[in-house]
Amino acid sequence: MQLEDLKVWVDLAETKSFSECARLNFLTQPAISQKLKRLETEFGAPLLARSGKRIELTTAGKLLYEESRKIFNAYQGLRSRLKSMAGVVQGTLKIATIYSIGLYELNPCLKHFLKKFPAVDLDVSFSHSPKIYQDLLERRIEIGFVAYPKEHSRLKILPFKNDNLILVTPPRHPLARHKQIKINKISGFEFIGFKKDIPTRVALDKIFKKYHVEAKVKLEFDNIETVKQAVEIGAGISILPSVTVKKEIDHGLLKGVHFSNVRLPRPLAAIIRRTEPLSPPAENFIKELGSAQTQTKPLDAR
Repeated sequence: MQLEDLKVWVDLAETKSFSECARLNFLTQPAISQKLKRLETEFGAPLLARSGKRIELTTAGKLLYEESRKIFNAYQGLRSRLKSMAGVVQGTLKIATIYSIGLYELNPCLKHFLKKFPAVDLDVSFSHSPKIYQDLLERRIEIGFVAYPKEHSRLKILPFKNDNLILVTPPRHPLARHKQIKINKISGFEFIGFKKDIPTRVALDKIFKKYHVEAKVKLEFDNIETVKQAVEIGAGISILPSVTVKKEIDHGLLKGVHFSNVRLPRPLAAIIRRTEPLSPPAENFIKELGSAQTQTKPLDAR
């Protein structure tokens, strides 16, 4: 058995697709099947169970996946550290981020990091907060970016910055003529919200309860771009991070209204595993992230 076989198995277990695994490893599908057979022969147990076109991991397959991922990650980390001793920051850095941070907050930092460390293979995926926490705990990613970070005994929170939530309306909406309003004035208007498991929605529900806001939720979505589009076409109003709607407000597609009786900061953070050292690419990315915030608020690694 070779390390390459374990890498192929990890990709096959995660994608559950022979064609996608072949693409990721620059191999043919028959070659992937041969490696699978070799692993099953070596360990004396079937690793996949097939049901029609679907494949699932057997109990042995799940165990091999978990241990193979640890082995491969350890190898990647060792290789990266040895390279860094020679002055070369190299390796793969897997990051997952919620849409709003990835689209509006991280972009400049990502571009600067890649320019400074071109040998790093940066893998950035867009996800939802619950999956980001899970992927961190299961070592599928090394850094996650979320809003309203939650404390966890195995994770460390690195505050990134705060953005501000504002009321967003269509240009001709009755509330659009105001520069500021009290938050309870949105009661009764049709509201476009996030789904109930999204942290920003959870935070807003608490604010609405505190200020006796009776939000008439018409539509619910799981990402910020769809919410914006729904407001643009006049389906209702919403409350969104100001940075995410700046372009639309500047072009007259949306109106932004601030609240006069409440501030709505939205804390953003990077999260990492607490007890494990960062790989050289991740360590340098965190440093670059901190440097990018020196003009606003330094990164506080507590």
